[in-house]
Formats: sequence, structure tokens, C-alpha cells
Amino acid sequence: MGLHPQSISVLFIILFDLLRRGYKIIVSTHSSQILELIWAIRLIAKSKTAPARLRQLLDLNANVYSKNLSETILNEKTFKTYYFSRQESVMGVKDISTLDAEDPDEAVSDWGGLTLFSTKTADVVTEVMWESDL
Repeated sequence: MGLHPQSISVLFIILFDLLRRGYKIIVSTHSSQILELIWAIRLIAKSKTAPARLRQLLDLNANVYSKNLSETILNEKTFKTYYFSRQESVMGVKDISTLDAEDPDEAVSDWGGLTLFSTKTADVVTEVMWESDL
């Protein structure tokens, strides 16, 4: 999904509308933005904050359609995230739906490896900043 981040958000509004209508959707991606969106939806739904937060995240104006869409996504839908990994000659599948950055299992905390590079980059840049006069 080599789409611009704004295009991914628009695509997900369309996918969420299909979910609202009762369709089931499977998305296969290496996009950390999509996992960030699903992570945020899980937290917003769990916190019982207003559906306005989901609309804010998706840049949706408050109207009857967007209110219904956001309420349906937050209150009626569940999202599962799976990590597929090759283990010797067998394909392994792990449910990483919690997307918990503090999980001791790296497959979960690194979102199936999608955040590993950004985490490593942040760590290296932090070390550089501490070691230099920048």
C-alpha cells in the first residue's frame, strides 16, 4: 500500500463504511500507519471517549453519517491483527491484536517488526544527540 498517508486515511473511511454495512474485510499490509490507526481505535473504544476522537483522527466533519460511522466502528466492530513469520520451512501465525508496546513478546511490541526500524532509529539518534554538541 505505497499510498500517501492521507490516501490511506481516505481508503480506511471507505473500508469502515463497508464494515458499517456488514461486510468483513481483510487487509494485508506492511504499513505502520494502518496499525497505528487500529491501535488508536482500540484505545479510543476501550477508553469510552466520544466518537468525536475517531472523527478527529480521520479528519471527518461531524454530521449524521460520520457520527453513525464512528459509533459503529468503536462500539460494534472488532479488529484483529496477525503477524506471519517464517520459522524454518513453516509459516508461523501469531495474534498481535493488543499492539501493546510494553508486551515482552517482541512480535507484539514491535508490531510484527513494523516499528522495529523506527524504534532503532530513535534510539540511535538519541545516542548521537547525547554524544554530540548538536
